[in-house]
Amino acid sequence: MKQFFYSPVFAGLAIFLSGCGDSSNDNKPQVRIAEKPTLSFTAQQFTRCGIKDYAGTTVIFHDETGQAIATFEAHNTAQFTQEIPTGAKHVSILGENAVFETEKITGVITALDISKGAKLSNVMFYDLTDSCECRSVTADFTALKATHSDFYIFDSNLNPLSDYHDELKACQNKRSAFYAIKLPGYEDVLATVSDVSTDDNEIIFSGSDFSHEGVKLDINALPLDSRYTVRGLGESDQIIYSQSSSVSASDEQVYTFPSITNENYITIAKSGIEELDNLSFYVVSGSVAKVDETGIVTDISLPNQSMGMLETVSNIFGRGTLEYDFSKLDSRLRVAHWRFEYQWIDSDVNRVDWEVQGALHAAIPKLSFGDILTVPEDRHTESVKVVISGHEGAPLDLKEYRASINGNTDFTHSDKYHFVRIEATNVVTH
Repeated sequence: MKQFFYSPVFAGLAIFLSGCGDSSNDNKPQVRIAEKPTLSFTAQQFTRCGIKDYAGTTVIFHDETGQAIATFEAHNTAQFTQEIPTGAKHVSILGENAVFETEKITGVITALDISKGAKLSNVMFYDLTDSCECRSVTADFTALKATHSDFYIFDSNLNPLSDYHDELKACQNKRSAFYAIKLPGYEDVLATVSDVSTDDNEIIFSGSDFSHEGVKLDINALPLDSRYTVRGLGESDQIIYSQSSSVSASDEQVYTFPSITNENYITIAKSGIEELDNLSFYVVSGSVAKVDETGIVTDISLPNQSMGMLETVSNIFGRGTLEYDFSKLDSRLRVAHWRFEYQWIDSDVNRVDWEVQGALHAAIPKLSFGDILTVPEDRHTESVKVVISGHEGAPLDLKEYRASINGNTDFTHSDKYHFVRIEATNVVTH
């Protein structure tokens, strides 16, 4: 059995059974029978038209040394629940990724330390080969010439239109038309949103349609030179509008529209490029917070960084074993999510995308996959990425943390979520 070497790429609920039958058993001690720990997840697939369920994964349990000890097939369902086999320490979930029709990529998602049970989130594969069905719809604002000729008209990204018409794309994952108007020199903004039906080729707007008042955000507390994105979500988490820009010393015109959206979020991030040991690092620190109806942005700050992060990633780039420790980075962070991309030239296996989810301090053993996946040893490491993240106030225990975020696959719409993302590539070969 060939080994694949990582390169730097509930306990069950107790059931209480009381005595039954005649009353003579009423005072007998209760017997506590604990269910075996289980693994559960819903596999999903990211596409150009949004996220959908993904069926047919292969699940391999590994012992502490990384040997494959049990294999299961999810077959025609995206949901998977299985008692964890005796001796299992880690689990790998295998599926298929695709960027081009001609190239299928093996996707492997490994979760560390699942022996006590785990509810996994973000078991996400991807397929970018299908185009999203979209059609053009004309937005007509001609009526505003007579009533609001001095007003600017803005699209769903809060960018001004050049005239009284706009061509918008109505897609499977975008079914609404958002626009706003604003008089130059004033802070007041009015917005409208219209559902786009399958029969609509044109939507006509008049001044009376703009009845939703915008709330200006106070972003003075945000770090200078950081980037921000404000998003408003409607039903089914559809993004109604999104506004992005850089934080500067000048007065920023940033708005939310609470009467249109169900929830509003702001993401702030700062990025930079570093070099160490012939590696180029792209580093991003970010935080996400929910914005209330008053428009005040508080209690949002970027997580701490250190050179030790880069040294950790550099040490595992190209190595056969991986051990890391981010536990002293920032008290709000909880987990590390690694992604390794490998490529081979003369092999049946052309490319593997590997994700590893674990605690802030862990070691990834050498893993084997039986006959399911055999990978040659002469691999080339394309890149190594790691996202160190956490929800502020969430449990520290890995099992409890996984259960607390179970089902959340879109952390850009999470309150008090913090992250540091590091991507390393070889400056010699790239």
